[in-house]
Amino acid sequence: MSLQDFKNKYKLFSNHDNLSQVLSSINPSGSTNLRDSIKEGIQLIMQMNDYLIDNFGGSDRHFLHIIITDGQDTGSKTSVEDLAKIMLALNLLIPNQMIQNHFIGIDFDPNSRDAQELAALSLIGGDTSDIHIAQTANIAEIFSRIQAQVKVLKQTRVQAVQADNIALMRVQQQEQRMIQIQIKKFIIVFNLDISGSMSGSRWRQVCQCVSKFTDSLTEDDFAQVILFNDSTKILQPITLRIEFQVSSRPSQQQSSQRAHNYYQSNLTNQYSTQQASRPAITYQQNTTQNSNQQNNNLDSNDYQDDLPLVGVKRKNKDQYQSQPICCCTIF
Repeated sequence: MSLQDFKNKYKLFSNHDNLSQVLSSINPSGSTNLRDSIKEGIQLIMQMNDYLIDNFGGSDRHFLHIIITDGQDTGSKTSVEDLAKIMLALNLLIPNQMIQNHFIGIDFDPNSRDAQELAALSLIGGDTSDIHIAQTANIAEIFSRIQAQVKVLKQTRVQAVQADNIALMRVQQQEQRMIQIQIKKFIIVFNLDISGSMSGSRWRQVCQCVSKFTDSLTEDDFAQVILFNDSTKILQPITLRIEFQVSSRPSQQQSSQRAHNYYQSNLTNQYSTQQASRPAITYQQNTTQNSNQQNNNLDSNDYQDDLPLVGVKRKNKDQYQSQPICCCTIF
């Protein structure tokens, strides 16, 4: 088994996949089955972890589970109690330092029932879970905060500056919000709400933030996208497939036959055109006595049928005997 097999099996995106194009083609609609989606995301994380252990002798992958919604669950079959059990199993299977869950509520009133339920789900996850409440315009800030929480790396750059013939050394400390997947190997699972209330600016903002977030992925890091409204669906990466057929090279015999047919066809067409534009011409193939005898036996209104291309109308015997002999050989 290879990482490519793993990627294909679980429909994973990497940094070279056009996730932005796939997300922008989606039109949010329907209701919100939030708990069903969280359950599916956790189950997939555990399945991927088991697959890596079984096929690679261990799992060095860090899982980042990001859930985004703008409303309360309206139709899930999964209860809060069911979700608590599966989240407990997740914490027992994967060490805390290898898994993080982030619940993002968009345009929530902090005192609303929606916010309270999201907070309860976050509490079920224990130390591995966090909750974020944000307005639509601030979604990017939340993503940056998650990136910073995973890891912020500081790079120190020493720069030489020449000013007024005096060499100065300037040390610049540059803070870069670089997610630690550039050092560790990450699998990011996005649970994205595509219910009707997410349409418009909310969805556009989410698409932009998710695409930017995954831009820092390396070839060894993957992302999975789960969409939920009335049901849940794993987003499939776009695959460009070009199909073509290569015809086999014709044999020498086939090539010769094609050339012969082409030559005969053009010769017949050319001869027919010439015959239509001028009077018929009498041909005589042989000068032997047998040939002359055969020609003498023809009536004046007969046609000669043994010529390879066309029949030629005879006139009279005396005319044939007095005409010069014309011999024509075609190769």
